[in-house]
Amino acid sequence: KSGTTLESIEALRNEVSALKTQPFTAPELRQAKEAILNKFIFTMDTRQKVLNQAAILEFYGFPADYFRNYTANIEKVTAEDVARVANKYINPNQVAVLVVGNEKDFEKPLSSLGTVTPIDITIPEPGSAPSATAPATAPAAPASNAEGAALVKKIQDFVGGKAKLDAVKSIREVATANRKTPQGAMDMEVDSITVFPDRQRALMKMPMGEVTMVVTPEASFMVLPGAGTRDIPGSQRDAARADARQDLLTVLKNPENYQFAVTGSENVNGTNAQVLTVTSGSDTMKWYVDPATGKVLRKVSRGRGAMAQGDQITDYTAWGTFGGITVPTSFTTTVNGEQVGAGKLTTVEINPAVDPKVWEKPAS
Repeated sequence: KSGTTLESIEALRNEVSALKTQPFTAPELRQAKEAILNKFIFTMDTRQKVLNQAAILEFYGFPADYFRNYTANIEKVTAEDVARVANKYINPNQVAVLVVGNEKDFEKPLSSLGTVTPIDITIPEPGSAPSATAPATAPAAPASNAEGAALVKKIQDFVGGKAKLDAVKSIREVATANRKTPQGAMDMEVDSITVFPDRQRALMKMPMGEVTMVVTPEASFMVLPGAGTRDIPGSQRDAARADARQDLLTVLKNPENYQFAVTGSENVNGTNAQVLTVTSGSDTMKWYVDPATGKVLRKVSRGRGAMAQGDQITDYTAWGTFGGITVPTSFTTTVNGEQVGAGKLTTVEINPAVDPKVWEKPAS
C-alpha cells in the first residue's frame, strides 16, 4: 500500500541489518534446512528431472557431483557458517530499493530515507520523441583512423571482397569442439546457424544430450534434454548478443557500425602483425592481422564464461573457402596462458535454406 511504503522499506532494511547483528537460532536454521531439503527431493523424482539437473550442471559449469553431495552439504551448514557468510557479503548500506507507486500517497517523502533517483518507466507511443528524463545517448567512439580503414578493406578482400560479403545473408557451420569446464574437458559438436545481422541458433550435442540455444531480437531461449524450454538468463543473453556483434563476418558485413584503428604491431607466431582495435559501443576487441595478406591471425576479446575470466585469446590456425567466402576453420582459445578450448569446422554452408520455425519458441 502506498500509505505504508516507507514503513515497509524501513522494516526491510531492519531485517537485512539483523542478518549481521542478530545470531541465527537453532530453530531458524533447522526450519530453513527442512524447507530446502523437502523441496529438493521433488527436483529429482523422475528420469526427466534427473537429466535436466545434469544438463544444468554441464551448462553452467558446476561439478558433476554437485547434486550428489547437495543434501549432505546442506546438513553440514552451521549457524556460524550463515553468520560468517552474512557478514562477508551483506552490506545494508549498499541495498538499492526500487519503489513503484503513487508518490503523492506515500506517508512521507522518499528522500527521508536517502538519495532518490527517479526513473521514467513511461512506455512511449511508437514514433514519439524520447522522454526529457531519458538518459542521454552515450558519446560516439572515435572515428576510424586511415590506417584502420585501409586494413579493414584488406581483410574484406582476403575474406572474399565486399560484393561477396554483401551477398551473404546466412551461414551454417558445424564444428567439433573441446572446452574446459570445472569438472574437466568436454567434447561436443556444435551445429550453428546465423542469419545476419542478429539471429543465432546453436544445437550443441554434449555427453548428457542435446542443448539448443536461440537468440533473436524477439526472444532468447534454450531447450534442455527432458526439461523442455527455458528462457535464457538476461546476463547470458546479453553476452551471446555481444559475442555475435564481434563475429568476423558480422563486422566485415557492417563496418559502418564499428570504429577501426591500428594501434600498434606485435609478433604472432613469427608474423609481424598489425593490431587493429575494433570498437562498437562499449565493446572492444583486437584483431592481429597479417598486413601482407589481410588474414586475421588472432582475436583478443573479453572473456564472458566461467572459465574465461580475463582476456580471451583466439588463434586462428587454419582457413578455408566456401562459396567464395574464406573463414577460419580451426582455432584454439587461451585465457591467462591456459588453453580452455579448441575447435575445427567440418561443414560450412553459405546462404543455406533456413526454416523460419527454428526461431519459434516451443511450448514449455
